[in-house]
Amino acid sequence: MRKESHFTMLEYKTRYNYKNPFWTKQKQDIVITLYKNGRSAESLANELGIDHLAVLRFLHRVGVKIRPCGFCNRKYKRDDDFFKKIDTKEKAYILGYLYADGNVDHRGFSIAVAEQDKDILYKIKEQFKTDAPVRVNKRLIRTDRGIEQDMFPFRLNSVA
Repeated sequence: MRKESHFTMLEYKTRYNYKNPFWTKQKQDIVITLYKNGRSAESLANELGIDHLAVLRFLHRVGVKIRPCGFCNRKYKRDDDFFKKIDTKEKAYILGYLYADGNVDHRGFSIAVAEQDKDILYKIKEQFKTDAPVRVNKRLIRTDRGIEQDMFPFRLNSVA
């Protein structure tokens, strides 16, 4: 049986309403605001002189939605909630197109089409609300009929 004088840190904090003196109300407000405006937990931690996990724990404790890793390092913006609900014909078409001709890996997804289909990529890009470029791949691809043609790849990465 445990003596009353020995209790865990969590019990101590709860019993005596302990507040970490590091997290002043002003610091809390600043960190929450900056994080919600796109700053990374790592950059905030460096500025505060603490570990980034301490910042993430604090944000989680106060109910701020934590972004996925690498979110702040993205080169291009996009609609992350695009496929949360397939409620339009366009979303269903894009999902089917990705399923048929796309490639999904740990970095995100990509589609490469022939020149005559490149307008489809621009429509997909518009639906995703992204500024990621559609590039011309200088490699020529040999098709079933022996024809070589430029390919137009489009990639949306999860990170950077």
